[in-house]
Amino acid sequence: MKYQRQLTKAGDERLKVTNEALNGIKLIKMSAWEYYFIDKIQNARGKELNVFKKRVVVRVINIFLSWLTPVIVVSTVFTTYVYYGNQLTVEIALTLMATFAVLQYPIQMFPRYIAFIAETLISIRRIEAFLQAEEVDFSHVQVCLLYTSDAADDLLCVDLGGRRIIKKK
Repeated sequence: MKYQRQLTKAGDERLKVTNEALNGIKLIKMSAWEYYFIDKIQNARGKELNVFKKRVVVRVINIFLSWLTPVIVVSTVFTTYVYYGNQLTVEIALTLMATFAVLQYPIQMFPRYIAFIAETLISIRRIEAFLQAEEVDFSHVQVCLLYTSDAADDLLCVDLGGRRIIKKK
């Protein structure tokens, strides 16, 4: 869960820098800041990749352990059964093996389900933070579009505060 949270933050930072560069591409080109933004984006991507590599290592270990867990559980049960003085017969061993064969898939999937739940909780928290954020105040915002044609130029403005359309020539 820790690496998923870090990966999400690193991805957000990279997207923020990329969007900043894309939104101001004309200014960046005119000011010859391309290399600065390329370095900034590559640094953000490098941080994201480092966290992603750590997350992949943890996931590989998780998968390895999920496949190893049923074997460990069966061995532990047999060892414990014999340790307490019981005799392990073929009937008991086959019964336990059949029971654990049925339980093998749930035992293997348990760590994955925990990872899925962790990712879901992170997503829910992000959505909740977004939904509980303050509303943007559009009362002083005016958006204008310039329509040009052969006949005349029209300027169409929308006052978002008063929700009215203003047409200017």
